[in-house]
Amino acid sequence: MKENKIICHAELVSASTPLVTIQNKEEILNQVQDDNRHGFTLIELLVVVLIIGILAAVALPQYQRAVEKSRGVEGLIMLKAIAQANEVYKLANGNYSEDLNDLDISIGTIVLDGNMPSVKNKYFVCRAQGGGGDRQYYGVCRRLSHNYILVYRRTTQRPECISGTTETAKYCQALTGRTQVPYYLD
Repeated sequence: MKENKIICHAELVSASTPLVTIQNKEEILNQVQDDNRHGFTLIELLVVVLIIGILAAVALPQYQRAVEKSRGVEGLIMLKAIAQANEVYKLANGNYSEDLNDLDISIGTIVLDGNMPSVKNKYFVCRAQGGGGDRQYYGVCRRLSHNYILVYRRTTQRPECISGTTETAKYCQALTGRTQVPYYLD
């Protein structure tokens, strides 16, 4: 078997004379070109895909919580508007109203949800709560697809998220940042 040897010879004769002479120059150029054709191995690609998968698995739940929180804020804005308008109505008339037409607000299209006049957007159906002393809320907003309820309590003067099941409790937890009942929205 023939061994390839590279022999370098340096001369310090003058500036015009080359300092290094290389034998087997064609073999060295071929070897350099072969090294440049090196691509990614299957293992390297799998590691990159695995890292991207782990990052996506960590980021997706955070993204979903952020989206639900922003949608919940829309319901909270509607609820606060109803609560403030209902309080103004009570100051003027001596009692709370269940009819959104009586309240001085315009937060969306008023529809009938059962027998109650309600205001509806893409994510929530909200209504005012009036009546006697047994009513403890200014208004109620129901999330359409996730079945949790936002209420504005008269006693605490705070909005709150109410969930009926452990499945819907995760939405209240995402919305409020609290892990225990009551889920106040401050």
